[in-house]
Amino acid sequence: MTRVGTGSTAGQKSEQIRSYIENKDRKGERSIAVAQAGIASFLLCLHIITGLKNGWHSINEWMILCLIVINIFSIARYQATRRRKVHPGFFNTLTVFDGLVFLGLIMTYSVAYDIPMVSNLKATSVVFLFVFIALRALKTDPLSVIVAGLTVALGWALQVLYLIAVSDDLIITKSYSEYLISHSLLIGAEVEKIVGFLTLTIIIGLGVARARKLLIDSAQIGDLIKERDMIKKLASTDTLTGLVNREEFRRRLDQALAVVGLSSSQPALMLIDLDEFKSINDTRGHPAGDKVLKVVGQRLAELFGSKDVVARLGGDEFAIIVSDYQSRENLEALSLKIRSEINKTILPRTLNAVVDTSIGIAIAPTDWVTADYLMSNADIALYESKRLGRGKFTFYREDFRQKIREDKKVENELKIALKHNQLKVVYQPKVCLRTNRINSVEALIRWDHPIMGMLGPGYFLPVAEQSSLINEIGRVVLENVCELILRCRREGLEIDRFAINVAAREFMADNNYFDNLMSTLSQRQIPANKIELEITEQVLLDKRTESVFDTFMNLREKGVYISLDDFGTGYASLMHLSKCPIHAIKLDKSFISGINKNKEDTAIVSSITRMAKEMALDVTAEGVETLEQFDFVRNAGCDFVQGYYIAKPLSEDALIEFVYDNVTTRMRAVG
Repeated sequence: MTRVGTGSTAGQKSEQIRSYIENKDRKGERSIAVAQAGIASFLLCLHIITGLKNGWHSINEWMILCLIVINIFSIARYQATRRRKVHPGFFNTLTVFDGLVFLGLIMTYSVAYDIPMVSNLKATSVVFLFVFIALRALKTDPLSVIVAGLTVALGWALQVLYLIAVSDDLIITKSYSEYLISHSLLIGAEVEKIVGFLTLTIIIGLGVARARKLLIDSAQIGDLIKERDMIKKLASTDTLTGLVNREEFRRRLDQALAVVGLSSSQPALMLIDLDEFKSINDTRGHPAGDKVLKVVGQRLAELFGSKDVVARLGGDEFAIIVSDYQSRENLEALSLKIRSEINKTILPRTLNAVVDTSIGIAIAPTDWVTADYLMSNADIALYESKRLGRGKFTFYREDFRQKIREDKKVENELKIALKHNQLKVVYQPKVCLRTNRINSVEALIRWDHPIMGMLGPGYFLPVAEQSSLINEIGRVVLENVCELILRCRREGLEIDRFAINVAAREFMADNNYFDNLMSTLSQRQIPANKIELEITEQVLLDKRTESVFDTFMNLREKGVYISLDDFGTGYASLMHLSKCPIHAIKLDKSFISGINKNKEDTAIVSSITRMAKEMALDVTAEGVETLEQFDFVRNAGCDFVQGYYIAKPLSEDALIEFVYDNVTTRMRAVG
């Protein structure tokens, strides 16, 4: 996946341009070195061939030495370009030496062939030195041209001064055409050549300077273009995953919907949310969470074609525009494939993060529709997926809107209820069948609605579990239970345990549940063995089963009694039971109500009870309402019984009175 950076700083850009120019100059220096070495080697070969033909006495040692020195300097120049760092003046120093050696070579040439010394100042030598200066144009540094030009001009001037000093045939004026065939030294002509060297130097130097500026400008323009493209991409790309971001996604959704009805294609929108992603950030840290988001984004991108659009809208929410979904079955297959790919372990085995997803799907109608409306439909479908228990995919239906409005109304009223203490805790006793005494009570939540009266948990808990309200309700129940424990202690009533129902979302969303529970009990000096936690099978089926089991083990070691509620109605397997450190299971009341009415329920109760005994688990039968049911579960081997046959849920005062009456009755029976 492509990641977008934030661009270079001004200092970094300047450094990049400087490095770019340096690389160009290094290549130019290599070319100069190769050209000079080529010229020197060519002349050297000519002289060797001449020596072989005319005899070695015809070779001038000084001339050979000059050519060898030029080659040595060229090799040194070439090798220097391969070094990472070279002093800026090194190459210019070499240029000075090169120029002097070239001038020496010209003078040596005239001496070697016994040509009058003034002849070395003729046009052939001038062209040779012009080439020497022009070679510096292979670089982008005008200083190199200036150094070469000044070296040649000054060297030539020194030669002229020397020849003036030794020449017997000094002519001040003469035509240039006569000068070319003359063996005499003409001052005016030599001054013209020096001016020519300097003029050439200025022209080439200005050209090189201009070329250097153009290179810098082009590099800066290229950088600006890259920066513009980067900014443009940054504005449309999520920097973490490399996917399309929310703004760009909205633009493309508008484009896709603009042609609805004008073509045969019909787009569909899928909103994807990672279930319980917050717990990964909280338990493993944000770097681990970012890693999960990157991998999820990559897997989603690999699942869809180039015509589809995959985006990260923010947080743990992704969206997909399926350009032409073909059929509803095709979208169902895509949803299953998405869940299958994302469910694969993402983080290393040491972290073992497995992620599940909820998906909401909205199909664009065949007529005109806005992006806002379609996204709203997909969002409503996503909400329904989460309400159904997460790890689901749901297609939008129009009746979902009404359900959401109703849930929102309940949620808002529930917030008011929490603020005004309208939630009440009632308690239902459990009887131990071995001792016939009330050994524990289960705390149950009720809503004393100012208009609708007393409402059961089925009315508001499903809504609360979709938000953080479930955590607040859990704290209300725990506070009330702690107060009841302290009251029973003061009044001398012996109740072994007080059971609290813990919703799956409440337990899994609060990564500090263990610490918070222990802290609350410690502050009130309540031993942990007074608490019983009733969990549902959904907790066992969470993808973080290992960490959940670790928490259970810590709770058990502290003395907390753990029961698996509504056993038999979910999907918990025997493997989960064998690994999970629970103390008891509670048979769901749907099985109890069928006792002696159908053979299946009767057989199930008997089989589960036998299995639990073999696993050293206690068994509680809940929902016992008749004497017939009571006798059956007693004979089947259940340890505890709970239901209307024993007592309905009672207020705190009524419970105290009920327990006191039960103790008094038992004492009379003993007496």
